[in-house]
Order: sequence, then structure tokens, then C-alpha cells
Amino acid sequence: MILASDTSPEYLEFQTLMRTFIHKTPGVDCYFYKAHPNLTQDIFLCGDTLMIKMDETFDTIYDKTLRAFDYFSPKLNHYDFIYRTNLSTYTHYPTLIEYCKSLPTTNMCAGSFGGFDSPNPFPGGSGILLTPDLVIRLLDERPEKLYQDDVTIGAALKKWNATLIQHRRGDYEKCDLFFIRNWDTVPSSGPRGLLFSWRLKTQDRSRDVDAMRTLITRFPQ
Repeated sequence: MILASDTSPEYLEFQTLMRTFIHKTPGVDCYFYKAHPNLTQDIFLCGDTLMIKMDETFDTIYDKTLRAFDYFSPKLNHYDFIYRTNLSTYTHYPTLIEYCKSLPTTNMCAGSFGGFDSPNPFPGGSGILLTPDLVIRLLDERPEKLYQDDVTIGAALKKWNATLIQHRRGDYEKCDLFFIRNWDTVPSSGPRGLLFSWRLKTQDRSRDVDAMRTLITRFPQ
């Protein structure tokens, strides 16, 4: 599930780039999900994009995510894991599949957690990997939103005593040009397991789009 919108040219370019690889990995189904207030239907699937009738704002991300999960709820148990990511994250899906082989299959969330060692850890929205039972529980209990979707999910996971696993994530915002110049020196594995995602979020979205192009070239799928 890829959190998406059409609110900037860069977001549109991210989607174009992602379509060059997201449907290549057997065993992985990828869908964008977007909102628009003037749709003629409440929710519908158009190709690889789920369209939801609602406002497209930062404040509606949690509700939009629940509605997307709910749309696919009849077949959630057909999947081993549900992975919620966003447009500004490059995910290498073959490596993600390898990573999933070592994970618990129930009551588990893996992510790049904020405050992992704190009393209130939450999985960063760039990549939240959930077992299907937890997604179904989110839909059943509908936890009240706390600031944003990732914080809300984190609070629910704590309440449910879910297993939390911190995974590695490349971060362009933190590594900046050093990271760009050293793609080939980034190890494929480390103390927290396989590296399968890179977050591309700086103050310059066009630069982030270029970074994704570089990743697609260096780590083809």
C-alpha cells in the first residue's frame, strides 16, 4: 500500500518512476491509494490505484489509510504481511521478501521506529510492515487518532503488546550527498537485518526524485 497524492509535480513523477518496478516482483501486490473530494463514488479501484472520496490533506492520512485497509479487508488474510509505505521511499521488494522470511507471522510490526527505546515508540510512516491480524484489529477497534497515523498505530501496538522489530533504513535526509556518492558501499545487511528501503525526503523534492532515479539504476528489481 503506497500512500500517494497528485498534489505536486514531484509526487506525479514519483508515481511514474515507481510504476517501472513495483509490479515486477512475484508474490507482491502493490497499490497506490489517493483521495479526492469530488469523486462520483465513495471508493473504487482503477488499475493499480485506489481512489477514495475525501479531502486530500495531512490531517486525513489516518482516515484514508483505514479506508484503504478496509477496502482490501476481504482478502487481507490471503497475504503474509501488509506493507504501508509512501511516495518518497524507495523499496527494493525482492530484498523485502527475504527480510520477511525471518519475521513472526502474527502480532508483529516491523519498521524504522521513532523512539524505539522510549515508552511510546511508533513506526515511521515511510514503511510500516504489519501482520494481517494487526491490520484487521486496527479496522475492528479503530483507535482514536493521536496526531498522525504512525503515532496512532504505535500507541495501538503498545496497547496490544505487539512484537516490535526495528529494521534498517537508508535515509537520504540524514546521509545527504555522502550517501549519494557511496551507493555501492552501502551494505546489504547489518545488525538490524537486510536494507530494503531508502527514505528520500529533503527540502528539495526534485532532488529526491533524482535520488530515486539513482536508486532504481543502482538497485534494479
